[in-house]
Amino acid sequence: MPKFGVNLLLWADKFDKETADLIPQVAEMGFDGVEIPIFDPETVDIPYTQSILKETGLETIGCNIMAGDRNPIDEDPAIRENGVNYLKRTIEVIAELGADTLVGPMYSAVGKLVGRGRNEQEWDWCVEGLQDVAEFGGKHGVTLASEPLNRFETYFVNIAEDAVKLCQAVDSPYFTVDSVTFHMNIEEKN
Repeated sequence: MPKFGVNLLLWADKFDKETADLIPQVAEMGFDGVEIPIFDPETVDIPYTQSILKETGLETIGCNIMAGDRNPIDEDPAIRENGVNYLKRTIEVIAELGADTLVGPMYSAVGKLVGRGRNEQEWDWCVEGLQDVAEFGGKHGVTLASEPLNRFETYFVNIAEDAVKLCQAVDSPYFTVDSVTFHMNIEEKN
């Protein structure tokens, strides 16, 4: 039987104790799971959220958004490192919450458009960083599911074909693709 979940981004733009209080309502609506947006891992009250998830019986996954100060394809190595560290900390948090999957556009900062397509150097930086993060995820029982976004949100990975190429380049059993119909409807031709 299929399972259905909902992302808390429908109701909140961050995840904290107040947002965790929405989880019982998600269960009351009949969902099987909840997707928790982790934009700042330090705002998550792990014991409190664990208790709510246990009480409701909902399965959970985490989602991420890369920002400009943690862009894994930025020219500044400190910003790239910040992106890798953010993803690793997010993996630690969602693993503690019982999640085994982190979804999202983990390859570049959302909303950063540069007026050109991606270049080879950016691709190499991305693959290198995600290989490191995927290995870390594997050690914590978490698989990364990279989500292609439409051209209005990123220039880096817009179609499933590119997401599959990225998955092949990262070459890890802990790195896969999450295709979202909203973005696919905009970008895919078939």
